[in-house]
Amino acid sequence: MLGIVTVTKNRSELVIRLLYYYAKIRCPYTIYIGDSSSEKHIQKTRSVIDKLKCKIKIVYELYPNQSGPASMNKMLENVQENYVAYIGDDDYLIPNSLA
Repeated sequence: MLGIVTVTKNRSELVIRLLYYYAKIRCPYTIYIGDSSSEKHIQKTRSVIDKLKCKIKIVYELYPNQSGPASMNKMLENVQENYVAYIGDDDYLIPNSLA
C-alpha cells in the first residue's frame, strides 16, 4: 500500500487538523509523523493521536532538535509500505486520488 509522511515543528494545530481530516474520511493509508516540536506541541498532538488511533493508523516519532530534512530522512526509515507520499504539515492529499 502507501504511507503518507509529514514532518513538523511547533505546528500542532496543523497536524491535528490533518489527522482529523484523515480520520473523518477514513483514510486507509498509514500516516507517518516526524515531530521536532517543543513539549507543549507534542502533548497536544499525542492527545489527538490517542483519540484517533482506532480510526486511522498513525506512526508518530519524535526527532528533537532535528531539521525538517533530517527528520524526513529518519522518518522514511520507518515506512513499511511499498510506496510513500510526502506532504507538508499544512497540506492534504485525497486518498481516493492516490489509489
